[in-house]
Amino acid sequence: MKKMKKKKRKMTIAILMSLITVVSVVAVLFILTQKPPISEETPLPKFTIDLYTQKQPFSGRGKNQSSDTFSPNEKIILYAEVKANNKSVSNFPVLFTVAGPIHHEVFRLVRTAYTNEYGIAYIKFSLPIVNNETFFGYWKASATIDTVSGIFEDTLTFLVKWPLEIVSVETIDVYTLQKRTTFQKEDILGIQIKIKSNMKSILKANVALSLTDELENPIETMDLADVYFKPNTTTTLYQNMRVPSYTYSGNATLYVVTYKRENKAILCPAKEVKITVKSYTAPSPIPKADIEISNFTISTPTIQEENRTYVNLKIRNNSEISVENITVFFFLNHTLIDTMSFDSLSPQAELYIRYSLPIKGLEAGNYTLTALVNPVMWEEKYFNNLAQGCIEILPKAPPPTEEEEKEIHLMPRELILVLIIILLILALLLTLNALYRRKNKKESIVALVKVHK
Repeated sequence: MKKMKKKKRKMTIAILMSLITVVSVVAVLFILTQKPPISEETPLPKFTIDLYTQKQPFSGRGKNQSSDTFSPNEKIILYAEVKANNKSVSNFPVLFTVAGPIHHEVFRLVRTAYTNEYGIAYIKFSLPIVNNETFFGYWKASATIDTVSGIFEDTLTFLVKWPLEIVSVETIDVYTLQKRTTFQKEDILGIQIKIKSNMKSILKANVALSLTDELENPIETMDLADVYFKPNTTTTLYQNMRVPSYTYSGNATLYVVTYKRENKAILCPAKEVKITVKSYTAPSPIPKADIEISNFTISTPTIQEENRTYVNLKIRNNSEISVENITVFFFLNHTLIDTMSFDSLSPQAELYIRYSLPIKGLEAGNYTLTALVNPVMWEEKYFNNLAQGCIEILPKAPPPTEEEEKEIHLMPRELILVLIIILLILALLLTLNALYRRKNKKESIVALVKVHK
C-alpha cells in the first residue's frame, strides 16, 4: 500500500514538472517571436496665422485677403491671430512688414509684437504725410511666425485713398435743371453734387454746403446729415439754397465738404464752385403759379426687408394758369432714388400718383422719404412743393426651424391617418356597445320566459 502511494506521488510530481517545462518553453518562444515596439515621435503642432485690420466687416479675415479702404489721415491697426492645433498661443513673437504702394514702394515698415492671452498680436501706425497722393494705391502687409513646425505667413492688401471722392459740383436752375452760374439776390440756387464711394461697405457721412460772397462773408451754410453712400457707387445729391438779399454783388463761392459726424474726420478734399451774384431786378408783372403737394401718405410705414410699400401723392395746381414740365423727385435720406415727369397740369387740377418705393437692398433702419416737386416757372412760394414721411425697415424674419415647422404645419397624410384611427376606434366602441346591449336583451327575454313558466 505504501509503495502504491509513493509511486502515485512520483507520477504527479513528474506530470507537474512536465507542465511547468511546456509552459516555460511556450512563454520563451512567445517572447522571442514578439517584435520590439517601434518608437513613435510626437507629432508637431499645426500652426496657423491670420492677419487682418480694424475695418469691419471687410477686415481681411482669412488667408491672403484684402481689407477695406484707409484714408491718408487714418490710423491703421494690423492684428495677427496665432493658433496651434486650433488653440490660441500666447507670448509668441510675430514679425509684421508693411510696404506700399505696390509697384513703387515709398514706405516700408518692419515691426514685431508678442501675442496676448487670446493669441493676438497687433501694431498701429499712420502714414507720414497727409493728402500726399504718392501714398495712394494698394499696399501689402504680412505677418510671419517661426515655429518648430516651420515658418507660417499670412498676407493682406489694402487701398490707401480718400473714402469719398467729390466727382462734380454744379449750380443749376431749379426750373429747368440746367447748369446755371449767374443768380440774382433772392433767387433760388439749385445745387447738384455727385460723390463716389471708394469703400467696400456702406458709408454714412455728412455733406456740408457753405456759400460765401466776394468779400468772403459767410452767407449760408447747411448740412445734409446722415447721407448713406453705397459701396463703389456714385451718388447724386440735390439741394436748394436761397441767395439772401444782403449778399455782396460779385463772385461768390460754394464749398462742399464731406466728413464723419461722430469724430469730424474729413472723408475727402473739399470742392468749390464759383457763381456770380447780381443785384435784384424787379421783374415785369407776370401771372403767379403755385404747385402744391396737398396729400402725402405711405401705405405701410413699417415693413420688413424684401417687402414693398407705396407712396400716394396728390399734386394740385392752385394757380389760374397751366403749368408745364412738372418733375417729382423722390429722396431717401437726401439721396435721389427716382424721378417722375409730367408734361402739364391745368388750372385748379389735381394729379394723383401711386409710387412703388424700391427698398430692395436697403439695410434695416429708419429712413426719411422726401417727395419734391420742382418749382415751376413764375412760382413764388415753393415751401409747399415738399412733403416728407418716415419709414422703418425691419430685419427679415429668420426662417422657422424644423421643429417649429413640424409644430406649425401638419402634413395632410398625417391628418388623414389620425382621422382614420379615430374613426376606427369610434366604430369599435359602437360595435361593442351594440353587442353588449343585444346580449343583455337576450338575457332579459330568457328570464321573463322562465318566470312565466
